[in-house]
Amino acid sequence: MLDSIKVPNYLKDIFKIFVGIKIISFLFISAIESYEEIKELKDTNDCVEHISEKYIEDDIYSLAEAKANAIHFCNGGVKDSLSKK
Repeated sequence: MLDSIKVPNYLKDIFKIFVGIKIISFLFISAIESYEEIKELKDTNDCVEHISEKYIEDDIYSLAEAKANAIHFCNGGVKDSLSKK
């Protein structure tokens, strides 16, 4: 691609280094974002499990209702985590 344009070799090298740095930084940033997203999903799942177990232990809800209310609470719902209906 760069051979069709009359550009000095040192500029070609600088261009290749610049593109390489952009690609490496893109991959690094993508990896960090993926890690953070996976961590957030894991934290939400742990929250749902904890709150639904608490609902079931306290006989507040059945299994399906406990899971539904725990998901709502852990995703920023308004309802208090341990209040009754």
